[in-house]
Amino acid sequence: MGRDQPVYRSYLLRLWSTTVDREMVWRASLESSRTGERHSFASVDGLCDFLRRQTGASSDETRVRSDEDGESAP
Repeated sequence: MGRDQPVYRSYLLRLWSTTVDREMVWRASLESSRTGERHSFASVDGLCDFLRRQTGASSDETRVRSDEDGESAP
């Protein structure tokens, strides 16, 4: 697929907290609205890494864009 062609991805995001070794941690899953394929993540960082891979964005690019928008980086 060429870079000129738009790409659209849609996911249902589920987030929940749980306790591991008496510490609260967040878990996540994404379910593709097109295929129903589900991806599970043991951390929010894992979720963000997956989304960066899907979009071809690096951590540095994401951080720069967030800073430019006046938002804090993930």
